[in-house]
Amino acid sequence: MTRGGHATPEVEFLLLGEIDVRIGGVRWKHPSRKPRRLLAALLLEPGRLVSRSRLVDVVWDGEPPKSALGAIQVYVSQLRAALPNVDLTFRGDGYVLDVDPESVDLFRFRSLVARADRVDPTVGIGLLRQALGLFRGVPLSGIGSDLLHREVEPVIAEERMTAWETLNDLELRLGGTPDLVSRLVQLTTENPLRERFHEQLMLAQAREGRGAEASETFLRARRLLRDELGVDPGQGLQAAHRKVIGERAEPSRTVRPGGPNMLPRDLADFTGRQREVARVEQIARAGGRGSTVVLLTGMAGVGKTALAVHLAHRLRSLFGDGQLFIDMHGYTPDRAPVATADALGLMLRMLGAPEVPADPVLGAARWRAELASRQMVVVLDNAVDAGQILPLLPGDSPSLAIVTSRTTLAGVDGAHTIPLDVLSTAEAIELFTRIVGDAAVAAGDDSVSQVVRLCGRLPLAIRLAASRLRQRPTWPVQELVLRLDKRVRLDELSVGNRSVDRAFGASYQALPDFEKRVFRLLSLVPGRDVDVQAAAALIDATPEAAGIVLESLLDRNLVEQRRRHRFQMHDLVRQYSGMVSRAVDQPAECDAAVRRLVEHYLSHANAALSTVLPQRAQVGETPVPRFADADSAREWLSVERPNLSAAARPAAFGVPEDLRTRLAEIVRLSAPIQLIAWPGVTVG
Repeated sequence: MTRGGHATPEVEFLLLGEIDVRIGGVRWKHPSRKPRRLLAALLLEPGRLVSRSRLVDVVWDGEPPKSALGAIQVYVSQLRAALPNVDLTFRGDGYVLDVDPESVDLFRFRSLVARADRVDPTVGIGLLRQALGLFRGVPLSGIGSDLLHREVEPVIAEERMTAWETLNDLELRLGGTPDLVSRLVQLTTENPLRERFHEQLMLAQAREGRGAEASETFLRARRLLRDELGVDPGQGLQAAHRKVIGERAEPSRTVRPGGPNMLPRDLADFTGRQREVARVEQIARAGGRGSTVVLLTGMAGVGKTALAVHLAHRLRSLFGDGQLFIDMHGYTPDRAPVATADALGLMLRMLGAPEVPADPVLGAARWRAELASRQMVVVLDNAVDAGQILPLLPGDSPSLAIVTSRTTLAGVDGAHTIPLDVLSTAEAIELFTRIVGDAAVAAGDDSVSQVVRLCGRLPLAIRLAASRLRQRPTWPVQELVLRLDKRVRLDELSVGNRSVDRAFGASYQALPDFEKRVFRLLSLVPGRDVDVQAAAALIDATPEAAGIVLESLLDRNLVEQRRRHRFQMHDLVRQYSGMVSRAVDQPAECDAAVRRLVEHYLSHANAALSTVLPQRAQVGETPVPRFADADSAREWLSVERPNLSAAARPAAFGVPEDLRTRLAEIVRLSAPIQLIAWPGVTVG
């Protein structure tokens, strides 16, 4: 690594133990505890924006003082001084620590574990041992953050335990190792309620001819589970016991041994999502009262189905009575959603039920009864709303339901909701590379970064772009970059009957007419995001009405909230929105919408300037809005300056010349103002 022509020492960030930093192999001089908490929050999201509100929560464990935001700036300055060769920048409403994820031991651990899943078992064993060797103690220790202890440590602990389980399985498959039994004795002692370790210990003991010890391991585990949790051993532990003592498992009364597996195939190139996988595995193992329901939500093309199928395959050992999958077709183009009654009938037939009640209420009751004593994974993919899938959820059953949807499904009480974002840059590059092959990208690392950026790091877009490249073996990666950058991007992101605009179109067509109009007009915003007041001006509605429709679009994952109270579109969604607007909306209506938005910016900017600089002559008419004080005015100018500058540029679509000139003058006048970040803005 070089900076300014000089080599800079390699920086290594350590989270898997006491938080530490090594610069050129030398341990750094620690700042105080609060800056270290700030650093930990940033390192958990390398290369991603971490909002100020999140940083405040981590640093003060949810009880910040009034001076919190100012203190965050001080701590950032301390970190910059302590780490002079690391880029820590302010963007939008937060900070980005721009470091290679591989320089953070947690993400290096995750990368090694992911690679181990794709290689020969012998190589995989070495990678897993290397990954587990990165742990130096309790992750994130030494900073005393209760919030990170509650939210993050359990996820990392689950990932670590899963890696141990995978390593043990591989070693058992290859005949065992001299230290396997002793290691498993230690793992079962440290994690007495984790049944999988007991299973593996029994199998390892039996393989060494220690059958009596294996039976005693089972009896000890059974006593422990009954005493601590009041439950009997799960099917995996019981099956291991039967194998040890040479008994054969009795088939279920309705399911063949091992249960039905109706899952689609797991993707060989599945990439990323380690945190989500670890969290779901933790939820599944913890179980609870009744069935467990996990909701995977996110925008079209973000990879919900791929993750659900991947999880269902991974969890087969925990749910030995079978795996069911049904596409509810909530957002399938040119197809109506599956009726709940039809879905019930299909799943009951999957279980071999001799008859299916015609009455949906009776069908739901029969379905719950069939699952009452079974441990199954049920995947309900592509749900349209909560009403469609509520009767399909298992009742008082040790089963797991995984539901995917483009909406938030807020009506599913007691569920674990996991929203999916786009991939990180490193994950996106890895996915693209795995699809097209290392040889195809060997000479185009920077081009690959450009491709995934132009794809908005959306998994569907990356897959389609990579497929395009595979279909054109003579193309270098840079050719794909040029096509994505210069043409209508959505035209290039299409292969066969799969395309990004088709996926977005299904979400758009499900909107009511008024929300369709708002969705289209949002493509006209010159800047990156809007608040409710600006959106109200754009769509010519009250702030209350604008807030309701923006929240609805947010629930449907057609807009995002990267900053509090502000709404924006993913780049590709915005392109689709603009494409539909050009096809549907009259130019005069679009021009009027842009004029209303820019006039809103002008009036508020003038009001802010008159509050901060009352001695300065204002640009244009007397301002109507009123800011509570100078701090609120500064905050508004700070937040909106990128939008004001974007609208003032000559290339701004649809902004009249007279308004652009006045906006440019506003930007010039506000430039000398010291803009300070404050917790809120009050405009009256």
